[in-house]
Amino acid sequence: MSTNVNYDQLRPGLVIAYRLRSCDLPTRPERLWHGRIEDVSRSWASPLVGFCYVAVLDEGYEEMPELVFFDRIVSIE
Repeated sequence: MSTNVNYDQLRPGLVIAYRLRSCDLPTRPERLWHGRIEDVSRSWASPLVGFCYVAVLDEGYEEMPELVFFDRIVSIE
């Protein structure tokens, strides 16, 4: 998945839109999920590799924790 997200902008408190990974077996792979970043972890080897811990904002899943890899992020809202 290729996006134009600037990973340097990722900070706790920001809201992101993302898609689930195929290994998570999503029933609707195209669905956009939304989460508030709680923490960001970056690779020391590459600024393009890392993940965010988020609190899900979508109805029915509010505040559930989720691990979102940088390459799954579609936008920063």
